[in-house]
Parts: sequence; structure tokens; C-alpha cells
Amino acid sequence: MSIRIRLYNLVTRCTVCTLAPFLRHHPRFAERFQERFGDWCLSRSDDYIWIHGASAGELSGLMRLVPWIRLRYPEHKILVTSFSLAGITMHRDKADLCRLLPFDSEKWIGKAIGDVSITLFLFGETEIWPLVLTKLASRGVPICMVNGRIERKNLARYRLLLKIFPQLFSLLSQALVVSEAMKKHLLMLGMKEDQIQITGNTKYDHEPLCSDDLKDLMGVLDSLTEGKEKRVRLTLGSIHPGEESWWLPELIRLKEKRLLQGKTSSSPLLILVPRHLEKLEYFKEKLEALSLSYLCSSDLQNLDLQAIDVLLVDEFGKLEKYYALSDFAFIGGTLVPVGGHNPFEPAPYKVPIGIGMHTSKIRSEVEALTRHDAFMSIHDRGAIEEILSATIESSSELKARAERLYSVWSEARGSLKRVEHALDDLLGFKGFADREEVATSCDVLRGSNRHGAEG
Repeated sequence: MSIRIRLYNLVTRCTVCTLAPFLRHHPRFAERFQERFGDWCLSRSDDYIWIHGASAGELSGLMRLVPWIRLRYPEHKILVTSFSLAGITMHRDKADLCRLLPFDSEKWIGKAIGDVSITLFLFGETEIWPLVLTKLASRGVPICMVNGRIERKNLARYRLLLKIFPQLFSLLSQALVVSEAMKKHLLMLGMKEDQIQITGNTKYDHEPLCSDDLKDLMGVLDSLTEGKEKRVRLTLGSIHPGEESWWLPELIRLKEKRLLQGKTSSSPLLILVPRHLEKLEYFKEKLEALSLSYLCSSDLQNLDLQAIDVLLVDEFGKLEKYYALSDFAFIGGTLVPVGGHNPFEPAPYKVPIGIGMHTSKIRSEVEALTRHDAFMSIHDRGAIEEILSATIESSSELKARAERLYSVWSEARGSLKRVEHALDDLLGFKGFADREEVATSCDVLRGSNRHGAEG
């Protein structure tokens, strides 16, 4: 091990040990805290396929590969890890074991995986943890980046990392990336052409929920009205602190304007879905400060429902359902400098969307949507007022944009099969079965959850 790598390892351990007393009580780190120091307790008698994603969203795309894994490695256990507790909680029903990723130290990673048998490591997007990759590569484990994404603004940081780990990207057996731009960025970082394939993003390759999945929630939402008319619903999905300040004042102004105009129909129901549940108190305080009435989604079944201004979703993993039952969807993380979240999640339901100006994480998707005029652009507060009015009026312009959004999403699909074929080639499964037969078998398996995680 070089001096630079030893120094990286030492700095990581010293930093984490210094911060540990604070992290132990932080809402995002406290639960299952010891797993972050390698307390995984994996069985040595099992073989594992390891899937890792930074968050619930990243894991959503990776977990679509579970049917392929079950087919190719029927005797293996699927180990799912994330740096986010929400990530492993949301996807535990599709895995055999779920764990929190240790901090990137040789000691804690070595303790976590010990000498257990790992057959394949799949990681999502930008989750490049040098000592994890180094440890697995030293044992000959195939390592594959899926939905790979290296943004131009981060190239300098990765070049700095390469000064410590010069062979970092050569440790990857394959990089399956989302776009030509991402491929160019990896080539700039020294990866070889034959290591990289453009396969698209499996996160967008999903089937819409069926009506039975939505029936109960639809009944609850229909009850949140003052009369019998359908109430317009706008979902603010995966929003971050600060983004509510664009929407809530405009909702108040709209209510006052409609009251002055003598309009008796219900004002829109705003459905607020925080990206991080530990921010719930922040959003409650903002709603109360503006005297907006609200309910939390976990209380809906237990209350005598009446008209409210805002439904605050305090349950994880429900965003797609709320999108499906909305008249308009805002893509969070785009009105503050976060970079944006999945813009295609509302697409299968032909729900029009609005996107702000901060789109660094979804740049290629927004470029495609822009070419087709498939979303409402939000660059000032006047756009919010326009969206609220257009949604109430059920404007033909919004409907047309929703149709174009659906078309762009439909064209973006197919990445899942491309990734499965690439993995077949990488792992030598060419003679295993006819490709169409394998695809059919995977589609059947996707319709059922055969396993549940130990924890």
C-alpha cells in the first residue's frame, strides 16, 4: 500500500472517529450506527451478489436488476447496501440482506466483508469509494458501474483522487453509463474505450403502478375536499428546504385572489413530499408560520377529514403514488442548488411537470425534455402563479406537455435489457440461454417478490 493510500486511510479514520460522537446522535446516522464501522455479520457459508447505491433513488434503478440476478445466480444471496438508511429500508423486500455501507477505511471495510464469497459488485452512478473498490479488486471480484454518471463539474475532484489512487478507474471491469457525455468524462479520467458502454438509466425503465395499487390512496385524497367536486392536486416531489418558499406564498395569494373574485370552488391541494424525512419539522414550522392548514399523511386514516391547504407526506416510498394521482408535479431539488431528481417518475401517468433552474444532476434528461417542450420551466415566481392557474383550469397546454413528457420517457426506456446484455457479456453468460428467453424469464420474475431481507 502506497504512502498516499495509507494517508487517505488514516485521514478517513481520524475524521470519522472525531465526528463519531456527533454522528451517533444525528437523525441520518444514529440508527444501525455500528454497521458503518463494519458490523455486518455476514455468513461465510453463503455466496453474495453485492448491490450498492447512495440513496433510495439510485437503488431504485439498480434493484430492477434483481430478476436477472435471481435467474443467473439462483443460489446466491443478494446483499444491498447504501449510505442512506432510507435506501435500504425502501428496498429490503427485494434483497436477502441489507446493510449500511461502512466509512471508507480499510479496517472497517475489511471487517464488514471479511473473507466471505462475493461473486459480483454492482454500484450505481457516482458511488466510487476507493478502498471498497481496491479491496474487492484485490480478491478478483468483477466490479461494474451501472447508470454511471460523472459530471464535468466533478472532474477536478476525481483527478485529485487519481493522484492518490492512480489505478482507481482501471479497477472497474465495466462502466455502463447513461450518456455519451458521461462516457467522454470517464475517458478523460483514463478509462479505456472497451471498458465503457452507453446503456442509459435503468431508473427510468419501470412499469407504472396498477389501479389496485392506487385505489386506497385515491379514496383518501378524494375526501380532502370541501364539496363533491374533484380537487386539483399539485405534488411537490422530493423537495428540499427553501423550495417551499417558492410555492407556499403563491398558494396563499391564489386563495386570496379567488376569495375576492367570489369563486367558491376548492383551492388546489398542495402535496408536499420532503426528500429527507428528518426535515419534516422544518416544513411544519414553515406551514404554521404562514397559517396554512395541513395534515400529515400518516394521520389520514385516523382523522375526521376536512379541507386542508397542504398534505405533508411523512412516509417514505410513497412519492410515485402521489405523482400518479396528481394534476401537476414539481421535480424537487431544482429550485435550490441540489441538481434535481428523477423527472420521469410522473411520466407514466401523463402528469405535467415543472422543473427549476438547478438541473446539474439531470442535465441530459432536461435537454431531451427541452427539445420536445415537455415541461414547464420555473425561473421566477410568476411561473408558479402561471402553473397554479393552468392546473386549476386544466389547460390544454399542460395536457400537451404531459403527452410529450410521456413520449420522451417511452423513448428513454430499454436501458434495463441493455444493461442485462452487457452483464451477460462481461460475466460469460452468452451460452446460458437464448437472449429473448432470458428476457422473458426476467420479466416474469419482476412481477413477484420472492425474497425479503433479514434486516
